[in-house]
Amino acid sequence: MKAKEFSGLSATGRKNLVANLHSASLKIVLAVTGGGAACISDLLTVPGASKTVLEVVVPYSSSSLKELLGKSSNQAVSLATAREMASACLERAAILDPGNIEVAGVACTAALTTSRSRRGDNQAWVVVSTHEANYEFHLELDKDVDKRVDEDRIVSDMLLKSIGIAMGVLLAP
Repeated sequence: MKAKEFSGLSATGRKNLVANLHSASLKIVLAVTGGGAACISDLLTVPGASKTVLEVVVPYSSSSLKELLGKSSNQAVSLATAREMASACLERAAILDPGNIEVAGVACTAALTTSRSRRGDNQAWVVVSTHEANYEFHLELDKDVDKRVDEDRIVSDMLLKSIGIAMGVLLAP
């Protein structure tokens, strides 16, 4: 998907979406690396966050990501890594809210504009894993077009919308 398909939430639209997420029954453990950090603030600054968010982790370094996954990742920004992160988050959610089957692991791994030279594309992978299904989303960003803060906003909106799709409060684009 292109960035325009996941961006475009106004501040009010974002707040309303998060309020809808908080009124749904699914509880999440969220992990973000490389981008999507604004999503954390979005989720925690709207009243009702404790109904939705069990835990948030930001495994930003390779050693931190390795600890989350229980192994090294060949490529940090990939569908495989996002799936493994979401699976680890789902397992953690089951530990934090035992007996509740309405839990999900949410993961985002992203490569955004950086101050160093990087060969790969600017992109993000989001996976939401529940006991019933996996929801997988890929976002391509135009390299060197947007500022990092703008890319993070786009990825964060993608994360919120992905959670909304998994919770059934939003239709897929």
